[in-house]
Amino acid sequence: MYTTITGYTYGTEEVAKSPLSMEHLSLLKQTVLFTEEDEKYLHLAGEVLQD
Repeated sequence: MYTTITGYTYGTEEVAKSPLSMEHLSLLKQTVLFTEEDEKYLHLAGEVLQD
């Protein structure tokens, strides 16, 4: 019962590549104090909200 969302191209070649490197992402995470524990709880939330 899934429908196609017009304009939604996540996971395809149509999506532009980020100009930021993984190093930039790491620095950004440090700046906002984003930790592995935060990542753990985001994954848990994703599992809960999946349906």
